[in-house]
Amino acid sequence: MRWNHIKDGAWDFTQGKTDKPLWIPFTDRLNAYLATVEKKGLTVITDDKGRPVRYEVVAKDMRKVRSAMQHPDAMTYVTHGLRKNATIELYQAGNDDELVKAVTGHSGAEMLKKYGGQIRQKELATRAQEARNRWERNKPGTGMFQRLFQKSSNEVIDMTQVFERMVPGGGFEPPTRGFSIRCSTN
Repeated sequence: MRWNHIKDGAWDFTQGKTDKPLWIPFTDRLNAYLATVEKKGLTVITDDKGRPVRYEVVAKDMRKVRSAMQHPDAMTYVTHGLRKNATIELYQAGNDDELVKAVTGHSGAEMLKKYGGQIRQKELATRAQEARNRWERNKPGTGMFQRLFQKSSNEVIDMTQVFERMVPGGGFEPPTRGFSIRCSTN
């Protein structure tokens, strides 16, 4: 990553693997970290002399960090796993496939299925059922007033009780004269 690819809190570059142009906004976490990085050369990650480092150097440094970690799974972490972690975090944040692909640079859903695995399925199923619940609550005959008017047809409903249900805790001041409506389920 070159410093001149960073513009307005985002990384604007062409992906090497696919030759696809991407613009990816930084997370707050990455923005905070980059603010601490000294600009020694053209690239963000450099050696002591400000020269760009190769993938092998980054992987070696990550192995050092990994070996110092106390986490029991630390030795299973791999450099390529960072993209997988980003995919999982994006799904956990509630994003759909298209939004995840916009950040990770994947072109199809197959790698998302591989990287996202059960997390992806769980997040998508949760959002699908939430949408289904919203639809169920809002379809005709199941809205708020239908639930409030749970009386048989032609029964008189005291609107004071309805408003008290709508504004609990004494937030409703009833009118000085009583009023009611006749309802029908026809």
